Amino acid sequence: MENQMNKMIEELRYIFDRRQKISLLLLLIAIGIGTFLELMGVTAIMPFIEVVMNPEAIQKKWYLAVLYNGLGFQTSVEFMIFLALSLAVIYVIKNVYLCIMYSFQYHFTFSNQRKLAYRMLDCYMRQPYVFH
Repeated sequence: MENQMNKMIEELRYIFDRRQKISLLLLLIAIGIGTFLELMGVTAIMPFIEVVMNPEAIQKKWYLAVLYNGLGFQTSVEFMIFLALSLAVIYVIKNVYLCIMYSFQYHFTFSNQRKLAYRMLDCYMRQPYVFH
């Protein structure tokens, strides 16, 4: 397993130049952030549903009680509206970020695919006549 990993890393080092490696690292970081935002979006739904289904959950769940008391809400309806707006803001931010990230990902993929195809064609064309 480790031998295969080393072989794959060596192949990537051969294929990508320095600029492409930096872009790949940035892309991996961007994907990690995107994964976190996806997780945050899914996780944020549950407290909202809990409060809508049972407003008493505000006092039963410690994190809801801290948020409710910390922001100084007077009624559970105000808190529900706050949670709904917060959920909408989270999803808007998440989706805008993911659109930008996917754009970067597609640009990276297709530009590197093009560069690799040019390199392969150039290598093929430089072969001696007897090779063909």
